Amino acid sequence: MLKKAFIRVIVITFVSTVLLVGMNFDAAKAVNYDALGTTVGGYISENTTWTLERSPYIVFSDIIVEKGVVLTIEAGVLVKFNNGTNLVVDGTLLVKGTKELPIIFTSSSTSPKPGDWGRIYLRGKTTDPKNEITYATIQYATFGLFSEYRSFELYNSNVTNCCNNGISVINSDDQQASIIIVGCIISENNGSGIGLFGGGFNITGNIIAYNGNYGIDLDVAGPGVIADNKITFNQRSGVHISNCMIYRGRLEVINNIAMGNDVGIQTEFILTDPFLAPLIVGNIIQNNSIGILIGGGFFRGGSAIITRNDIIENNVGVLSDYDSAYVEIRGNKIYENAEYDLVHKSKADINATYNWWGTTNETLIAHRIYDYYDDWNYGKVLFKPYIIPPKADFTIQTANSYVHVPIIFDASASVASYGSITSYTWNFGDGNVTTITSPIIQHVYTIPRTYNVTLIILDELGLTNSTFKTLFVLQDNVVPFSFDDYDGLWHNVDFLIKLTAVDYESGVAETYYRINNGPVKAVSTDGHPLITTEGANNTLEYWSVDKAGNEENPHKLLTGIKLDKTSPEIGTLLRIPEGDVKPNQTAKILVNATDSLSGIKNVTLLYSLNISTIWIDLPMTFNSTIRLYEAAIQVQHANVLVEYKIIAYDNAGNIKVEDNNGQYYTYTVIPEFPSTPILALLMLTALTVITLLKVKRIS
Repeated sequence: MLKKAFIRVIVITFVSTVLLVGMNFDAAKAVNYDALGTTVGGYISENTTWTLERSPYIVFSDIIVEKGVVLTIEAGVLVKFNNGTNLVVDGTLLVKGTKELPIIFTSSSTSPKPGDWGRIYLRGKTTDPKNEITYATIQYATFGLFSEYRSFELYNSNVTNCCNNGISVINSDDQQASIIIVGCIISENNGSGIGLFGGGFNITGNIIAYNGNYGIDLDVAGPGVIADNKITFNQRSGVHISNCMIYRGRLEVINNIAMGNDVGIQTEFILTDPFLAPLIVGNIIQNNSIGILIGGGFFRGGSAIITRNDIIENNVGVLSDYDSAYVEIRGNKIYENAEYDLVHKSKADINATYNWWGTTNETLIAHRIYDYYDDWNYGKVLFKPYIIPPKADFTIQTANSYVHVPIIFDASASVASYGSITSYTWNFGDGNVTTITSPIIQHVYTIPRTYNVTLIILDELGLTNSTFKTLFVLQDNVVPFSFDDYDGLWHNVDFLIKLTAVDYESGVAETYYRINNGPVKAVSTDGHPLITTEGANNTLEYWSVDKAGNEENPHKLLTGIKLDKTSPEIGTLLRIPEGDVKPNQTAKILVNATDSLSGIKNVTLLYSLNISTIWIDLPMTFNSTIRLYEAAIQVQHANVLVEYKIIAYDNAGNIKVEDNNGQYYTYTVIPEFPSTPILALLMLTALTVITLLKVKRIS
């Protein structure tokens, strides 16, 4: 019985072990959780979160995140993989580390080494949800992060000490996933830092260093950007672009530092038109065996547009190896490379015009180029015309220079032979150094002496040039001189008095004034003085200050400024005789005209006869006895209608017309009564006529 019982226990134990080993464990459910952490393995079939509380997570068998399922990993979680295990993501992976609490994917071995575990494997379709990894470290894997047709974003993470590539990406021509790798350190992997097949990527702001193959290895068929990375000390090329047919957009390699690699940047077997050739722009390519290699791979030739790069201190600056599809080398700085600045081993000539070769000596430039003139089997390097450094020049826009006076320095005459000038650095010789992007600047000196003013200009390629000029700065102790244009006469409308100031040393800074002891004003902001107050005793105080701060003293004082805007007053008109005017009489007109400001200048009597449009004017004289103005209208014939009016003028030119509100003052000369003899004769004649009529009736 004991034997059978023992056998039964053995069988149950064996079957249980087989079942346990054969099960697919759901990683959302820990197989074992204790103080040492959580062991996980198998399929994740529902949304799951790995928490910091249950960390570390020990992966004892492959974990598969099923399609449609999200695995979220909290900040600070440690994930340890047993030998050969993988994290396979058919669903979505969200790794949410922070700078303070990064997430670590590593080996469970106490003595970890590259290849201890498999990889984080993202697979599926480009239409699947995007994966996100932030502030994570992936280390000691075979492939650190491996993505196949999946979009992902990797930020601020470390991928290091992997047996093969740190990051591997596969995109097909018809499935372009979106790949973003930003702010990461990808280093010390046995393979390449990043290996990418296909386009649709943005690799920006990373450190990619000390990898055993390439820094970035691209087999692309679409657009992509590699920008602002430090790609250093990789075993082979820093950036390797090969076996490409670029037709969906341009590949851009921009503003990177490629230093200490075997080759800084390499392009080979790229089939494209010139409009889509890889654009290599603004990079610092330094201390590599070869700075830029065009071709040189299994398929040889390559294409590239190479511009505005610093290609310096390499063994060979640029090597064009075998016939290339399209190459343009323009606007670069290529100099101080140990063996050659440019080696050309293609049969066709190559255009390398408009580059800076570190010198303008054409013999030295040619000596630093290996081409047709060194081996007639190759084409020529066409390097003329070449870039020369910019030319610095400036003017000092002032006749004399004085302390405390703004002096204008103008570098508009400076020119760049290629591109434009990007900065102007001014050393004014008094301890002030200023860098600006515009050519014109002002500066004020405080101590009179001799200064050397130096200008340094910088162009788009980083080339500089300088020049200097000597400036004598003087002390101005002479005050300015001011004067006005007032004519001393009466004015009848508000008027300006123009103020003029001269200073033959530092120049006039400002002219100030005040009217009738009012507020102080400045000509530059308030305009010239405007006289608006009526009277004969307006005053204007004015003075000037020069650019050295000297004030005109004493101030000028202009008095007796005259303004009369009011017309004279005309009182009641008198006529003598007051009644009828006979043909043998003159008509004397009397009027009281006054002006309280500028005074009466003259008074005129105007008259017309029988509603004529012709007016006869008579100057009226002032009778000091009766204190009236008077004038006489001459004798007129009987029945003549006389119209008259008065005009008074003051000394300011104001006019007052008194014309009875447009009806004029009038009188008519009456006929004179007949004499006695004439009346008697008329009566006798009348009686004679009457008598004759009566006699006739009788007869």
